[in-house]
Amino acid sequence: MVADHVERLAMAPGQSKLLRSQVDVHRTAVGDPGLCNLLHYSSREVLITGKREGTTRVTFWFKDGAHPPVTCLLHVTADPAADR
Repeated sequence: MVADHVERLAMAPGQSKLLRSQVDVHRTAVGDPGLCNLLHYSSREVLITGKREGTTRVTFWFKDGAHPPVTCLLHVTADPAADR
């Protein structure tokens, strides 16, 4: 499967970002779990924390089935502002 649109997200190692969805997140996957950690606070809130520098994909599937999966290209870098 090829994603039509890939979101981009940048953060530093140790930095966290809370992502909120308008629909329930059913499942998540991380290409390289050594780069980031995902913590589900609720069915609509997921915290991403960068672990070490690198790039990976994070994919979200939604419970309603009406919304296609969303893939984020995550860059964990010492200078996240440079990736914007």
